[in-house]
This record gives sequence, C-alpha cells and structure tokens, in this order.
Amino acid sequence: MTDPIAAFLASYDPSARQVALALCTRVRTLTPDASETLYPGWKNIGYSFDGTLATSFCAVGPHNRHVNLHFARGTDLGDPEGLLEGTGKRARHVKVRTAEEAEAPALAALIEQAAALARP
Repeated sequence: MTDPIAAFLASYDPSARQVALALCTRVRTLTPDASETLYPGWKNIGYSFDGTLATSFCAVGPHNRHVNLHFARGTDLGDPEGLLEGTGKRARHVKVRTAEEAEAPALAALIEQAAALARP
C-alpha cells in the first residue's frame, strides 16, 4: 500500500519534498497526540487534535521552491524571531527552504504555541 502523504509529495521537487517531510516529522515529534490529515484539494497536510480542518493548528503546504508552515491562529502567536509572514486577519505562515530550517528552535516554539492554543 502506498503512503498517501508520500504519494502526494511525489510530484514536488525533491528538495521541497525533503523539507515537507522534515516539517511533518517535526510537528509529529512536538505534538504526538495530534492527528495528521492529508487535504489534497488544499494541497496541504493538516494537524489538529480532533482530525478536522476546522480545528487545524498548523499545516504543511509544499511549493516548488519552499514549503509553507501555515498557522491558523498566527496572529495570536508570539514571534520574537520575526518568522511569520502574511497579512490576513488571523492566519500566518513561515516559508521554510531547508530541512535544517525545519529544526530551528524558533519554529518549534511557534508549533508548540499553536498547539497549546488548539489543544482541548
């Protein structure tokens, strides 16, 4: 059986695929109780505590040259390193270009904050 996430990522550039997998691993490591759900129509992999898109606290969204780590409540997050981008009412994202960037402590802090806000 083919892993649906691996199949989804297969069409992306190998470097973007590597970054996306590193981010997925990072989120799963920091939030082992979260559900991981592939949303192919949205072209992302979402993380929530009840398995729904509506309560997603972050999502991995690959592009050809980078991978966005989306935060549904990004405006509620403390971001002393200035990683967050975007101008929406609530959502923000971080552009991650290397697997090493996926390991940054500041990125882990954002993931943990987002999870704390969403945790039931």
